Parts: sequence; structure tokens; C-alpha cells
Amino acid sequence: MKKQVSTPEEKREKKRAADVKWRRENPEKVRESQAKWRSKNPEKQRAGIAKWHLENPEKHRASVAKWRRENPDKHRANVAKWRRENPEKVRAATAKYKRENAESTHAYQAKYSRENREKERVRVEKYRHVNRVEINARAAKRYLENTEKERARRIKYRRENVEIIRTKAAKRRRENPEKVRAADAKWRRENPEKMRAHQAKYQRANPEKFVVKSHLRRARVVTAPGKHTATDVKKQLAAQGGVCFYCSIPLTKYHVEHKTPLCRGGSNGPENIVCACPTCNLRKGKLTEEEFRAKLAQKKAA
Repeated sequence: MKKQVSTPEEKREKKRAADVKWRRENPEKVRESQAKWRSKNPEKQRAGIAKWHLENPEKHRASVAKWRRENPDKHRANVAKWRRENPEKVRAATAKYKRENAESTHAYQAKYSRENREKERVRVEKYRHVNRVEINARAAKRYLENTEKERARRIKYRRENVEIIRTKAAKRRRENPEKVRAADAKWRRENPEKMRAHQAKYQRANPEKFVVKSHLRRARVVTAPGKHTATDVKKQLAAQGGVCFYCSIPLTKYHVEHKTPLCRGGSNGPENIVCACPTCNLRKGKLTEEEFRAKLAQKKAA
């Protein structure tokens, strides 16, 4: 009987089948052989892997995703290590992604900030503390390049965040009283006209507070005891029914004055203040309440 001759193709198939069978039966030997070859031929190994990745992108992505799911801790460790070793590449990749995905980046950042307010506050404060000089330089440059736009943006922010600004200013004053006083004094020296205009505006808007401040200053000079507030002045005016304490005419303008003058030992407390018309207050001068009422009575009798 004539012996059947195998074709080259059949021989290759038989050899391939035998190799596959041997690999299944001897996995340890296969791994050892592969490891030995890789250690001897690292360049060929890398080139072969890169070639396979290019020729099989879908399989490669699926394989990587599967490995990451099965080894999350190793994956995180590898990523952290790579970031530490390649900070410039990380910054470049991050900047590129943000440019190409601006909307999704802003949405993610806003969501994260809402869900982690305390962490974000601590992170931002730490960054600002470490990079204060750089931040101030960037802000100054941006302001010079976009003066009108920046001024409008700041005015809008102040209008919309009055309480936040007041709270921050109060906190800064409590924590840094010396610095705040020094900065205020410097601004007053450099802006006398603005300071005068600001004081005049404040005085017109808050006459009671201004009078109280003036009285406190005078009381300190003569070391008079007690003090009163703008609320005490309003209560006294209401208790008088809106008329002068001495002549009882209706008050449109009034002076807050001391029944017993400070220079004669009177207190600066609420028990010693009254609201009088400007005429009575100026006529009274350094007289006590009793002395001035006696003077008024004499004038009426005459």
C-alpha cells in the first residue's frame, strides 16, 4: 500500500497542535521558558508587545480593563508611582484633557466641590498659603490686562456676596488685628481725600453712631464713667415722644446731650443722655439740667 505523504501545510498544523497540547500539559515549563527568553531579549519583548497592541487595539483595551478590575490596588499603586516619576507629563496630560473637555471638567469640579466642601476649603486655603506670592502676581497681571472687566466682576461679586465678605473681613480683623490696623493707617495716609469723603458719607448715614463715638472720645478725655450706644439714643428719643427734652418742640434735627455735663462729673451712660433741639443744647453749654431749667424759667418769667 502506498504511504500517504503529508503536505507542508498539514505538517505545520500537526506541529502547532502538538505545541498547544504540550503547553497545556506543561504550564510551569512554559512560564519558565518564556521568562528566560524575556530576560535575554527585553528589546524584542517590548517590540513584540507594542506590535501586538497596534494590531489588536480592542483586545488590548479589553485585557487592560479586565486586569484593572481584578487588581484595583496594584493599578492604583502603579498609577501613583508613574505620576510621581513623571510630574511634567501628568501636568501636560491634565491640561490637554481640560482644554478638550472643558464643560465636563467644570461640571465634575462643581459636583465634587458641592459634595466635599470642607475638603475643598482646606485644600484651597493650603494652596493659597503656599502660593500667595504667585497668586497675587497673577491677579495683578490679570487686572492690568483686563481692568474694566475685572472691576465689573469685583463689583458684581461684592453686591452678590455682602455677608460672606463681611464675615471674612471680621475674621481677618480678629486673627490679625495688628496687620489690619497697620494697613488701615497706611491707606488713610495715602488717601486723605477719600478718607474724608468716606467719613462724611458715614456720618450722614449714621448720625446716632457718630454722636455716640464723639461722646465716647470726650468721655475718655475726662475719664467719665459709663457708655451708651446708638440703640440707647433711639430709645431715649422714643421715650421723649420725638420732642425736645427741655422745650418740647418737635424734633427734626437734634443733638444728643448730657444732662450733667461730662466736664462736671456727669456719666456717659444711657441714664445721663437726652435728645435736645440744637438751640437748647447750645444754650445749655456746661450747665446741669436743673441749672438750665431754672434759666429757662427765669426767661419765661421775664
